Amino acid sequence: MTASPARHPSENFIKFLMTAPSVANDDTVIISTVVQLGYPAPDPAYLKELRPDLEAQQPVYFQPQNRYHRESQKYLKAQNIWSLHHPDRATREANTIVTNLRARPLIENLLLGRMDPKDIAKRVNARLGEFFTGDGIEAYGHYYWNVALLRVEDWEKLLKDYDYQRENTMSILQVGPSMALHKLGFQQSLESKTILKEMMEGVYFDFREWKAQPRSESRTRAITSLAKAATVLDIQLSQADSALKESLKAFEAFRMRTNEQKPKDVREIAPAGEFTGSGAKLLEAPIPVEKEEAKK
Repeated sequence: MTASPARHPSENFIKFLMTAPSVANDDTVIISTVVQLGYPAPDPAYLKELRPDLEAQQPVYFQPQNRYHRESQKYLKAQNIWSLHHPDRATREANTIVTNLRARPLIENLLLGRMDPKDIAKRVNARLGEFFTGDGIEAYGHYYWNVALLRVEDWEKLLKDYDYQRENTMSILQVGPSMALHKLGFQQSLESKTILKEMMEGVYFDFREWKAQPRSESRTRAITSLAKAATVLDIQLSQADSALKESLKAFEAFRMRTNEQKPKDVREIAPAGEFTGSGAKLLEAPIPVEKEEAKK
């Protein structure tokens, strides 16, 4: 059974090309266009799989540029490519990203890390002094770099001839946003204790793998090295716990200060007994003339 060809992150852009009258039926031109824009070459077999379904649903009198041809516009929307034929603000912004050689690599790697487009826009704008929007980056992801369409094995097939890009892509896909940020040099806050625990977990499972291997000199060396690494990590974790305990002790030393001086007795403040419940006869304020006349 022949394995299915890898999908392409520019699938929606490719569908746009397949519905553009000038290049619709020429796969050679489509592949050339995608490559010229700096994307990996789509597999010809993939194009042959994509085209029949696209053409089967196409209206008989297909008029993609005619906004008033209802069937054509309905078809473009169903294929999720309407805005490439009739660009809105977000799509126009996405088209500028294609040729922006400074911003595009950052945006693509952060999209690979499955970061929110609004967060991507903030980070890229802060670094490059650009004014990208979350909507523009989302449109770029939809049409040109749709990472949600591909499985890990698709990326491996697609990038088989791009060694550096494949290694970079796979590491980001496996780890996620933190790896994307790290590779691009963005500062991020990392909890050292969490890192040490993750490293300890990795050492443990490596140990389990080597333990299952037949006895050999390399097995002994590997287990010994892993045991040393585990010991060092354990010490670091213990020190981290100790530091936390010291911090908690320091907080325990704080106490709320209270004023130990007792409040004055009300009789000291009002020695003549002018306070409620004192039993003394209190002088009443005179009733205003208006109220007095009203009573009469």
